[in-house]
Amino acid sequence: MRKLNGKKLLACGLCMSMVFSMAACGKKTDSPTGGTAAGTTAAAGGTQEQAGSAAEPAQTEAAYPDKVTEPITIQFWHTMGSGANGTYIDEAMAAFNSSNEYGITIEGTYAGSYAEVLSKTSTAIAAQDAPTLVVAASGGIPILADQGILADLSGYIARDGVDMSNFAGGMTDFCYFGDKIVSMPLNRSTAVFAYNKTLWDEMGLEPPTDIQDLAVKAAKITEAHPDIYGFGVHIDAFYFQEALVRSLGSEGLIAANGNAPASLDDGNFEKVLTDWLNWVNAGWCFPPAVTSAEGTAKEMLYNKQLASMFVSCGGLRNMINYSNEAGIELGVSYMPVYGGYGSNGGGGNICVIGKDHTQQEIAAAWEFIKFLETDEWAAKRAADTGYLPVTYSATETDTIQNLWKESPHYKTAFDQLEYCKDANWSLYQSEWNQYLKQAMSYVIQDFSMTPAEAVEYLKEQAAIIFPQ
Repeated sequence: MRKLNGKKLLACGLCMSMVFSMAACGKKTDSPTGGTAAGTTAAAGGTQEQAGSAAEPAQTEAAYPDKVTEPITIQFWHTMGSGANGTYIDEAMAAFNSSNEYGITIEGTYAGSYAEVLSKTSTAIAAQDAPTLVVAASGGIPILADQGILADLSGYIARDGVDMSNFAGGMTDFCYFGDKIVSMPLNRSTAVFAYNKTLWDEMGLEPPTDIQDLAVKAAKITEAHPDIYGFGVHIDAFYFQEALVRSLGSEGLIAANGNAPASLDDGNFEKVLTDWLNWVNAGWCFPPAVTSAEGTAKEMLYNKQLASMFVSCGGLRNMINYSNEAGIELGVSYMPVYGGYGSNGGGGNICVIGKDHTQQEIAAAWEFIKFLETDEWAAKRAADTGYLPVTYSATETDTIQNLWKESPHYKTAFDQLEYCKDANWSLYQSEWNQYLKQAMSYVIQDFSMTPAEAVEYLKEQAAIIFPQ
């Protein structure tokens, strides 16, 4: 078995910490990254037991200007690349730029994956050249919030009467930091089970009711069609694999307090790895490609080489289009886990970088956030891309009601919120995720570790990463 370079990974984590420490020592501006305006917590409808540290002194009303007073350009780094997702965000920015009364111009840049956006943002913050708006996932928001990087949006939310209870499911879990609101739901998703319905129907198979049922049916498909893998799943620790360990009774991959790993001592992570390895060795489960794993699996699905996979609902529009072009009907069902259904919340929230930005820039950024959260644009985002409609009121629009009638796949993804949970809030998620990915890759991709050895390796790294 190869010798793993844990020190190298640790150095990467320390490097990111140093970047944020440098950012915290940057120049001062009038950015409102302090505490919440008096009385706004109750008005925002939020709970204050979800995350974060003690509140800082309250801000005055002057911290929240009534409106933007001059034309201003705002830089926005997002994760919505080519295809339907990129088209949507480009249309949203163009519509806002041409319609807002303040002369605000949003300039968007596709900055890559959530991890890439976080890395680029950290570098830009250290250089005091960060964008005003970024999209961040559950691994990045705690890091940015804990360093005081994110603007507190509570006062704007209270001032404009935004009802936080209107956001669906657990989508506000990563909005709150102490008594602040530091992000708003945007590209939110659930993990779903996508399959070649044409093939499954030909074989008289119904969508799986749990992971054990999936294993039986996927094996039948490969037995009948040796050139087709029955199922495939790629490494996405806090999306797919966490849902599996949680269904076995673990807290997830990180403890509820955010300060320790979970599922290592109780044997659940090892069970997930063991079963996954057995499926691959049995020949019916496609081992994830070393690079572009998700894209490779989707191409195999369209080319009728893969019968089913776990995917984010955020890519459903593209998947439906490509499946139709390939002459197959795409099926979508709840994600099967051990003993039933379960899924992790995924996707990203939109955040305002308060550090080194003026009140006018922050106020302008808020106007664009407000625009994206309107029923019209929240509904359009869901219809155009497959991401979830983030508010209950958006689901009542004709856009969503008609979409759900015409394409029940999208309603399936939303209804699955009943079985869905976000990862636990933790400052250590981003770094821990790198070790989890590494351990899984050595077991599933190059077979240089056994599941038991991977767990022991992770325990060693956890002793370094998490507080003792």
